[in-house]
Amino acid sequence: MLTLRPDDEGGDDRILDEAAYAMSSKYRIFVLETLTYQPSTPTQIAKQHDVALSHVSRALSELSDRDVVQSHSSGSRTKLFSLTSHGKRVVGVVDELKQGEGE
Repeated sequence: MLTLRPDDEGGDDRILDEAAYAMSSKYRIFVLETLTYQPSTPTQIAKQHDVALSHVSRALSELSDRDVVQSHSSGSRTKLFSLTSHGKRVVGVVDELKQGEGE
């Protein structure tokens, strides 16, 4: 059972919105699944899930715009992505919701 409750600042509502948004795309789910375990490059994510790099790049951009993932690139062309603290909460809710679908 999902344990979030709305708060005065809408934080929990925002988490639920982000979780619903993430779950509406298999590519965003692929990104979150991968980044849950380790920071990764777009190429690594695409290869792991056998999908086009363009799909992964778009999903990363969308999730970055929503403060779910962040990029790290110390001056190199290669960007490494990881979950933000907000993104970790989103992943927890997505996992909980996906488990509820299986019941």
